[in-house]
Amino acid sequence: MKTTRLIAMFAVLLPAFLSGCQTLEQAFLKPTASVKDITFGKISLESATLLFDIELENPYTFDLPLLNITYAVSSEEQLLFSGGADLQTMVPAKSKQTVSLPVQVGYKDVFNAFRGFATKLKIPYEAEVGLSFDTPVAGKISIPLKKTGQISVPNFY
Repeated sequence: MKTTRLIAMFAVLLPAFLSGCQTLEQAFLKPTASVKDITFGKISLESATLLFDIELENPYTFDLPLLNITYAVSSEEQLLFSGGADLQTMVPAKSKQTVSLPVQVGYKDVFNAFRGFATKLKIPYEAEVGLSFDTPVAGKISIPLKKTGQISVPNFY
């Protein structure tokens, strides 16, 4: 009789344990992100728009809410601009998605930021980006990103 109860209890608890292992495994997974590109968007006499293309990968079996993003861009150790945006975007389960973040920089900021680079065709940069997610398994998490590279100066001629 004890053996029958033990087998019955094992049969009931095994599926619960196995499904719990999947949740436990997901608790250790984290979404990943990388800055793929930074390019110039619309440029006018008042402002310039920089486009940050960020690729997000969601390892979970559920959609992942991306809450907000912060950014700071510097060149040769001089802060050019910084800010943030509430995105409120969903990254589908088990997939990759590219999010394009437009950052509008006022003419005065553009002038101050780039006046030292007037003769350069490419400007070196370092971008620091912070992404905040709300996960049902791990709660709110943040992912810091860094990218260095060069951005081509648009030709106005």
